[in-house]
Amino acid sequence: MITSSYRTALRSMLIIGSAQAVNIAISIFRQKALAVLLGPTGIGLLSIYNNLMTMTAQGAGLGMSSSGVREIASVRDDPETLARVRKVLLSAHLAQGCLALIALWLLREQIAIWLFGDEGFALQVGLVGFAVAMSLLASAHTALLQGLRRIGDLGRVTVIGALFGTAAGLSAVWLFGQDGLIWFLLVQPLCNLIVARWFVGLIRTSASSPPALRDLPRICLPMSKLGFTFMVGGLATGMTLLVLRRHISTQLRLEAAGHFAAAWASR
Repeated sequence: MITSSYRTALRSMLIIGSAQAVNIAISIFRQKALAVLLGPTGIGLLSIYNNLMTMTAQGAGLGMSSSGVREIASVRDDPETLARVRKVLLSAHLAQGCLALIALWLLREQIAIWLFGDEGFALQVGLVGFAVAMSLLASAHTALLQGLRRIGDLGRVTVIGALFGTAAGLSAVWLFGQDGLIWFLLVQPLCNLIVARWFVGLIRTSASSPPALRDLPRICLPMSKLGFTFMVGGLATGMTLLVLRRHISTQLRLEAAGHFAAAWASR
């Protein structure tokens, strides 16, 4: 039993480690290609889009994707309960993503002026909301894979999503230049969502009726309470970085924000 557990743990670490190594290599190539195509200004603009997306997703998600892993792992031997938790997790992230999308779209002009001092970025800021919604849905699917210990599938999602997202994103930048950056941002979570949804669809779960409305708080509240701790830490870091990048871009221009992004990435 000990030997079997040890082998399982070692195999999981090798899969995740290998997937992360490949993902880092793809990320380095992606950043280098963007730097060549757009220079520091493009890197600075993308870093602000990414920061806004990540921070909004962390706040809207309430850390439920992290706490959802624990919840799924605890009920994975109970098919009916697992099916209910799965539906609640996906539905909650869909609702949270839609609310975040609506909020960013309605406030796009004010956020654009605050971040860039230019209302001309309002459309791009509004489109970030779609990236947030897709990112939340993708995280719900990967939480399910992680909670069910589908480590191999999780590694495949990481690598395949990064490969297709990079190829599609760089193609958009190649065709449209700096205007393609927002599409570069959108295709990353979209590819992750499509790939994760494919592998989640391969998992067989028992059919169950949708949870009753009175059951939703009982399932959601424990995940929200635990996830709140994860959310606060990430939100504090994300907001600090966003304020700093906003100050750099408005006071020293986007080129300086690009240099800061490169320095921060290599810290």
